[in-house]
Amino acid sequence: MKKNSQYLHKVNSIIASINQINPYILILISLCLHHLSFKTNGNEEVYIALAKQYMNPDWMPGSFWFNEWPANRVIFQFIFGFFLKFASFEQVAFGGRIIIFTLTTIPLVKLYKTLKFSNITSLIVTELFLLRQTWIGGETIFSGIESKSLAYIFIFYSLISLLSDKYYRTIVLAIIASYFHILVGGWYAVFALGYILFYKKSILIPLKLGLIYTAGLIPQLIYLSSYILESESIINGVNINWVYTFYRNPHHCAPFSRGDWTSVVLPSFIQLIVTSILLLTLFRKKKGMLNDKLFWMASVTHLMIWAAVIITNLDSSGGISKYYLFRIGSVTAFVFYIYVFWWTIHTHPKFARKAGYFLFFCFFIPLLIGRSVSNLKRWKHNDSKGFIELVDFLQNNTNRDAIIINHSEMPTRFSRMCEREVYVIKKLIPGNNDKIYEWYKRMETVKSIRDDISKIDQLELDNETKYLVSKEKLSSSQLNLKFSNDEYFLYRIE
Repeated sequence: MKKNSQYLHKVNSIIASINQINPYILILISLCLHHLSFKTNGNEEVYIALAKQYMNPDWMPGSFWFNEWPANRVIFQFIFGFFLKFASFEQVAFGGRIIIFTLTTIPLVKLYKTLKFSNITSLIVTELFLLRQTWIGGETIFSGIESKSLAYIFIFYSLISLLSDKYYRTIVLAIIASYFHILVGGWYAVFALGYILFYKKSILIPLKLGLIYTAGLIPQLIYLSSYILESESIINGVNINWVYTFYRNPHHCAPFSRGDWTSVVLPSFIQLIVTSILLLTLFRKKKGMLNDKLFWMASVTHLMIWAAVIITNLDSSGGISKYYLFRIGSVTAFVFYIYVFWWTIHTHPKFARKAGYFLFFCFFIPLLIGRSVSNLKRWKHNDSKGFIELVDFLQNNTNRDAIIINHSEMPTRFSRMCEREVYVIKKLIPGNNDKIYEWYKRMETVKSIRDDISKIDQLELDNETKYLVSKEKLSSSQLNLKFSNDEYFLYRIE
């Protein structure tokens, strides 16, 4: 008994000490241990490259891909494009993540304080969210830097205002978020207005707020529509909506259309069913102002996900699904997690205390260590000697207007590293329908060339110097070998 008492005393002492630490520091450290590194991810490679080209048009002046209309990335591209004048991609990604994590931590911790979460509870909730930031649709809040990362800072502030019944402030913050990312801010605004409708049981308040939100977005809507509505949705028999939704973005826009949906999406769908049942049964039994708020927040976000499931399964053309109906998924997951913990603490306080100790030592610490070690292993890009040699050769022995066809899959960063145009970049789908059509044609052309090298004459290029890079030796009268090493073969297309 004495040993058990000493053990419990040590545990309580550790917990008490952690609860005394500044929560902003704890949450920021947790975010950094998970995602801070010099290794850029695919999205960062695209968005940082677009930012660099936006602020430095002479970088790749003839690029079909990087001279892209900024859409709602214009603020992001201005900010990070400026820093790219002085720093590398990796340095900007590293520094940008620190800035974004720091700015996001402030409202995140304030939200935890609004719910009166201890440091231990806050760390566990954050860890759980970082483990599974969404259920269906692949949305994330914490990862790398992109335009939506800035939008989510204001979303967290808006959630605090929503919990505090400051509805005008809620909508103003949603408007600001929408100027950083129209879909993140827009779908959040739909959620906020839906929540106010159900919680206040009045249509006048959300109607008035909806009009304010729309009015606040008029300049941006005019700006976006002037470009997006210029081209047709069907070009030469190709449905551009289908291309965007089902060909390029099924993981985000139409997850149930994926060939691997039974292994990737089905478990999340079952989770959605379970959490929906819990909302309608167990959690609804507790009454009280804050419980009602969290209940309706969780319920409205779940309703939006269910609506997304139904609509995306009925929308065969992709005309509606292309607007990322599952974008609210991360807010759905986060709201549900904080509701579960708040509900448990206030309904079963003794159990919550014991469960908190268990989760901290047996879930949070092992997971944090494991994911931190994993993050350290991907601290920076470990490019092979062959890849570096290929990039150096292209930089020093080809014209700046040369175009490269990737016969083999290459990293997204390949184009910006060698500073040469790549014929098509799978990750970088444009925003305008005409350019999406061109992207689709080029994707299909590269696919056919990979299947049969004799179809290389299908390339539709004018007088540009063309090269083809492959990981295998190819035989064609149109290919003239210019460089090779143990990994790559570079051919000039004659």
